[in-house]
Amino acid sequence: MDMSYQFINKLDDFKMTIDAWLQLLSSYNKRAKIRQFQSEDLVLRQAFITARKEGFKKMDLIWEGLYKIRRVGGKGSYTIAIMNN
Repeated sequence: MDMSYQFINKLDDFKMTIDAWLQLLSSYNKRAKIRQFQSEDLVLRQAFITARKEGFKKMDLIWEGLYKIRRVGGKGSYTIAIMNN
């Protein structure tokens, strides 16, 4: 009988954890901005800086290039092409 009581307590703890996670997810989704682009739109791409490089400054640009969207994929994916000057 004691094992089933412990199991029920663990299930209750698990349910509370899931409820807290769902509340956090809901709050994030309220603040998220949905951006959808069309083919031929001009966009900037975020530069991913993985390590500090010599000469790297805190205020360096975090965006790179000017790109044109060539094809819109599924679930927010895009094929981009570099714009020639």
